Amino acid sequence: GKIFYVMIIISYVYIVVFLFYLIANKSKIKRNDIISLNLLLIFPVIGSVLQSFSYGVGTTWPMFSITYLGIHLVIQQSIISKDYLTGIRNRGSIDQEIENLINTSKSKNTEFTGIMFDLDNFKGVNDVYGHDEGDELLKEFSKILLRTFRRTEYVGRLGGDEFLVLLDNSEHVNIDNIQKRLQDNIEEFNKKNNKPWKIEVSYGVLKYSANNFKDKQEYYASIDKLLYIDKKNRKNNNTQGNRTIAST
Repeated sequence: GKIFYVMIIISYVYIVVFLFYLIANKSKIKRNDIISLNLLLIFPVIGSVLQSFSYGVGTTWPMFSITYLGIHLVIQQSIISKDYLTGIRNRGSIDQEIENLINTSKSKNTEFTGIMFDLDNFKGVNDVYGHDEGDELLKEFSKILLRTFRRTEYVGRLGGDEFLVLLDNSEHVNIDNIQKRLQDNIEEFNKKNNKPWKIEVSYGVLKYSANNFKDKQEYYASIDKLLYIDKKNRKNNNTQGNRTIAST
């Protein structure tokens, strides 16, 4: 009867609350997920508009049901793509992104840059201080990577103490600036860290071009080789902090 429009108002209250929640937590949500979640709000809007003009036809709540199902699927997909320990992307998600970037590179003649990382002292931390401290080291380094790189860039853990970051806009990638940001963040952590270990890392940088690589496996092998050149140089020179990274 006269309070028919109360249901419509409640619907929009839900939508507004959901939008505020997204805005408040946008730093924790991947950009693609934010877009997907916002698009899902179209369904209850359509449902409430139809229902406001068609008294007796219940379309709002079925549309909300579709939205909730969509939100559930987005969250499940996000969970599947995350590394269980660090919360960053896992190997499967990174592999899929490399495949996407390679396909784009071949079809549009674009490039992307990968940076592979390996923690120098990970085995020692596990052996001396235990696996809980080793896990803590992985988590802290993941946080440093997230602070160093933008939210739109792909930060993931390949497995063990190896990590990979993908930057899909190679022409705007300044490796020197990235290296400085990373080293500053590591040094800041090591100064404030009250743990019995410090973060030390080796890394290699490699730009992908369809003219230089056949597939993902060849690219992985090449960037892995650069990583271990840097690791070997650091070990031979016993260096920490500033150095020239292995890249091409």
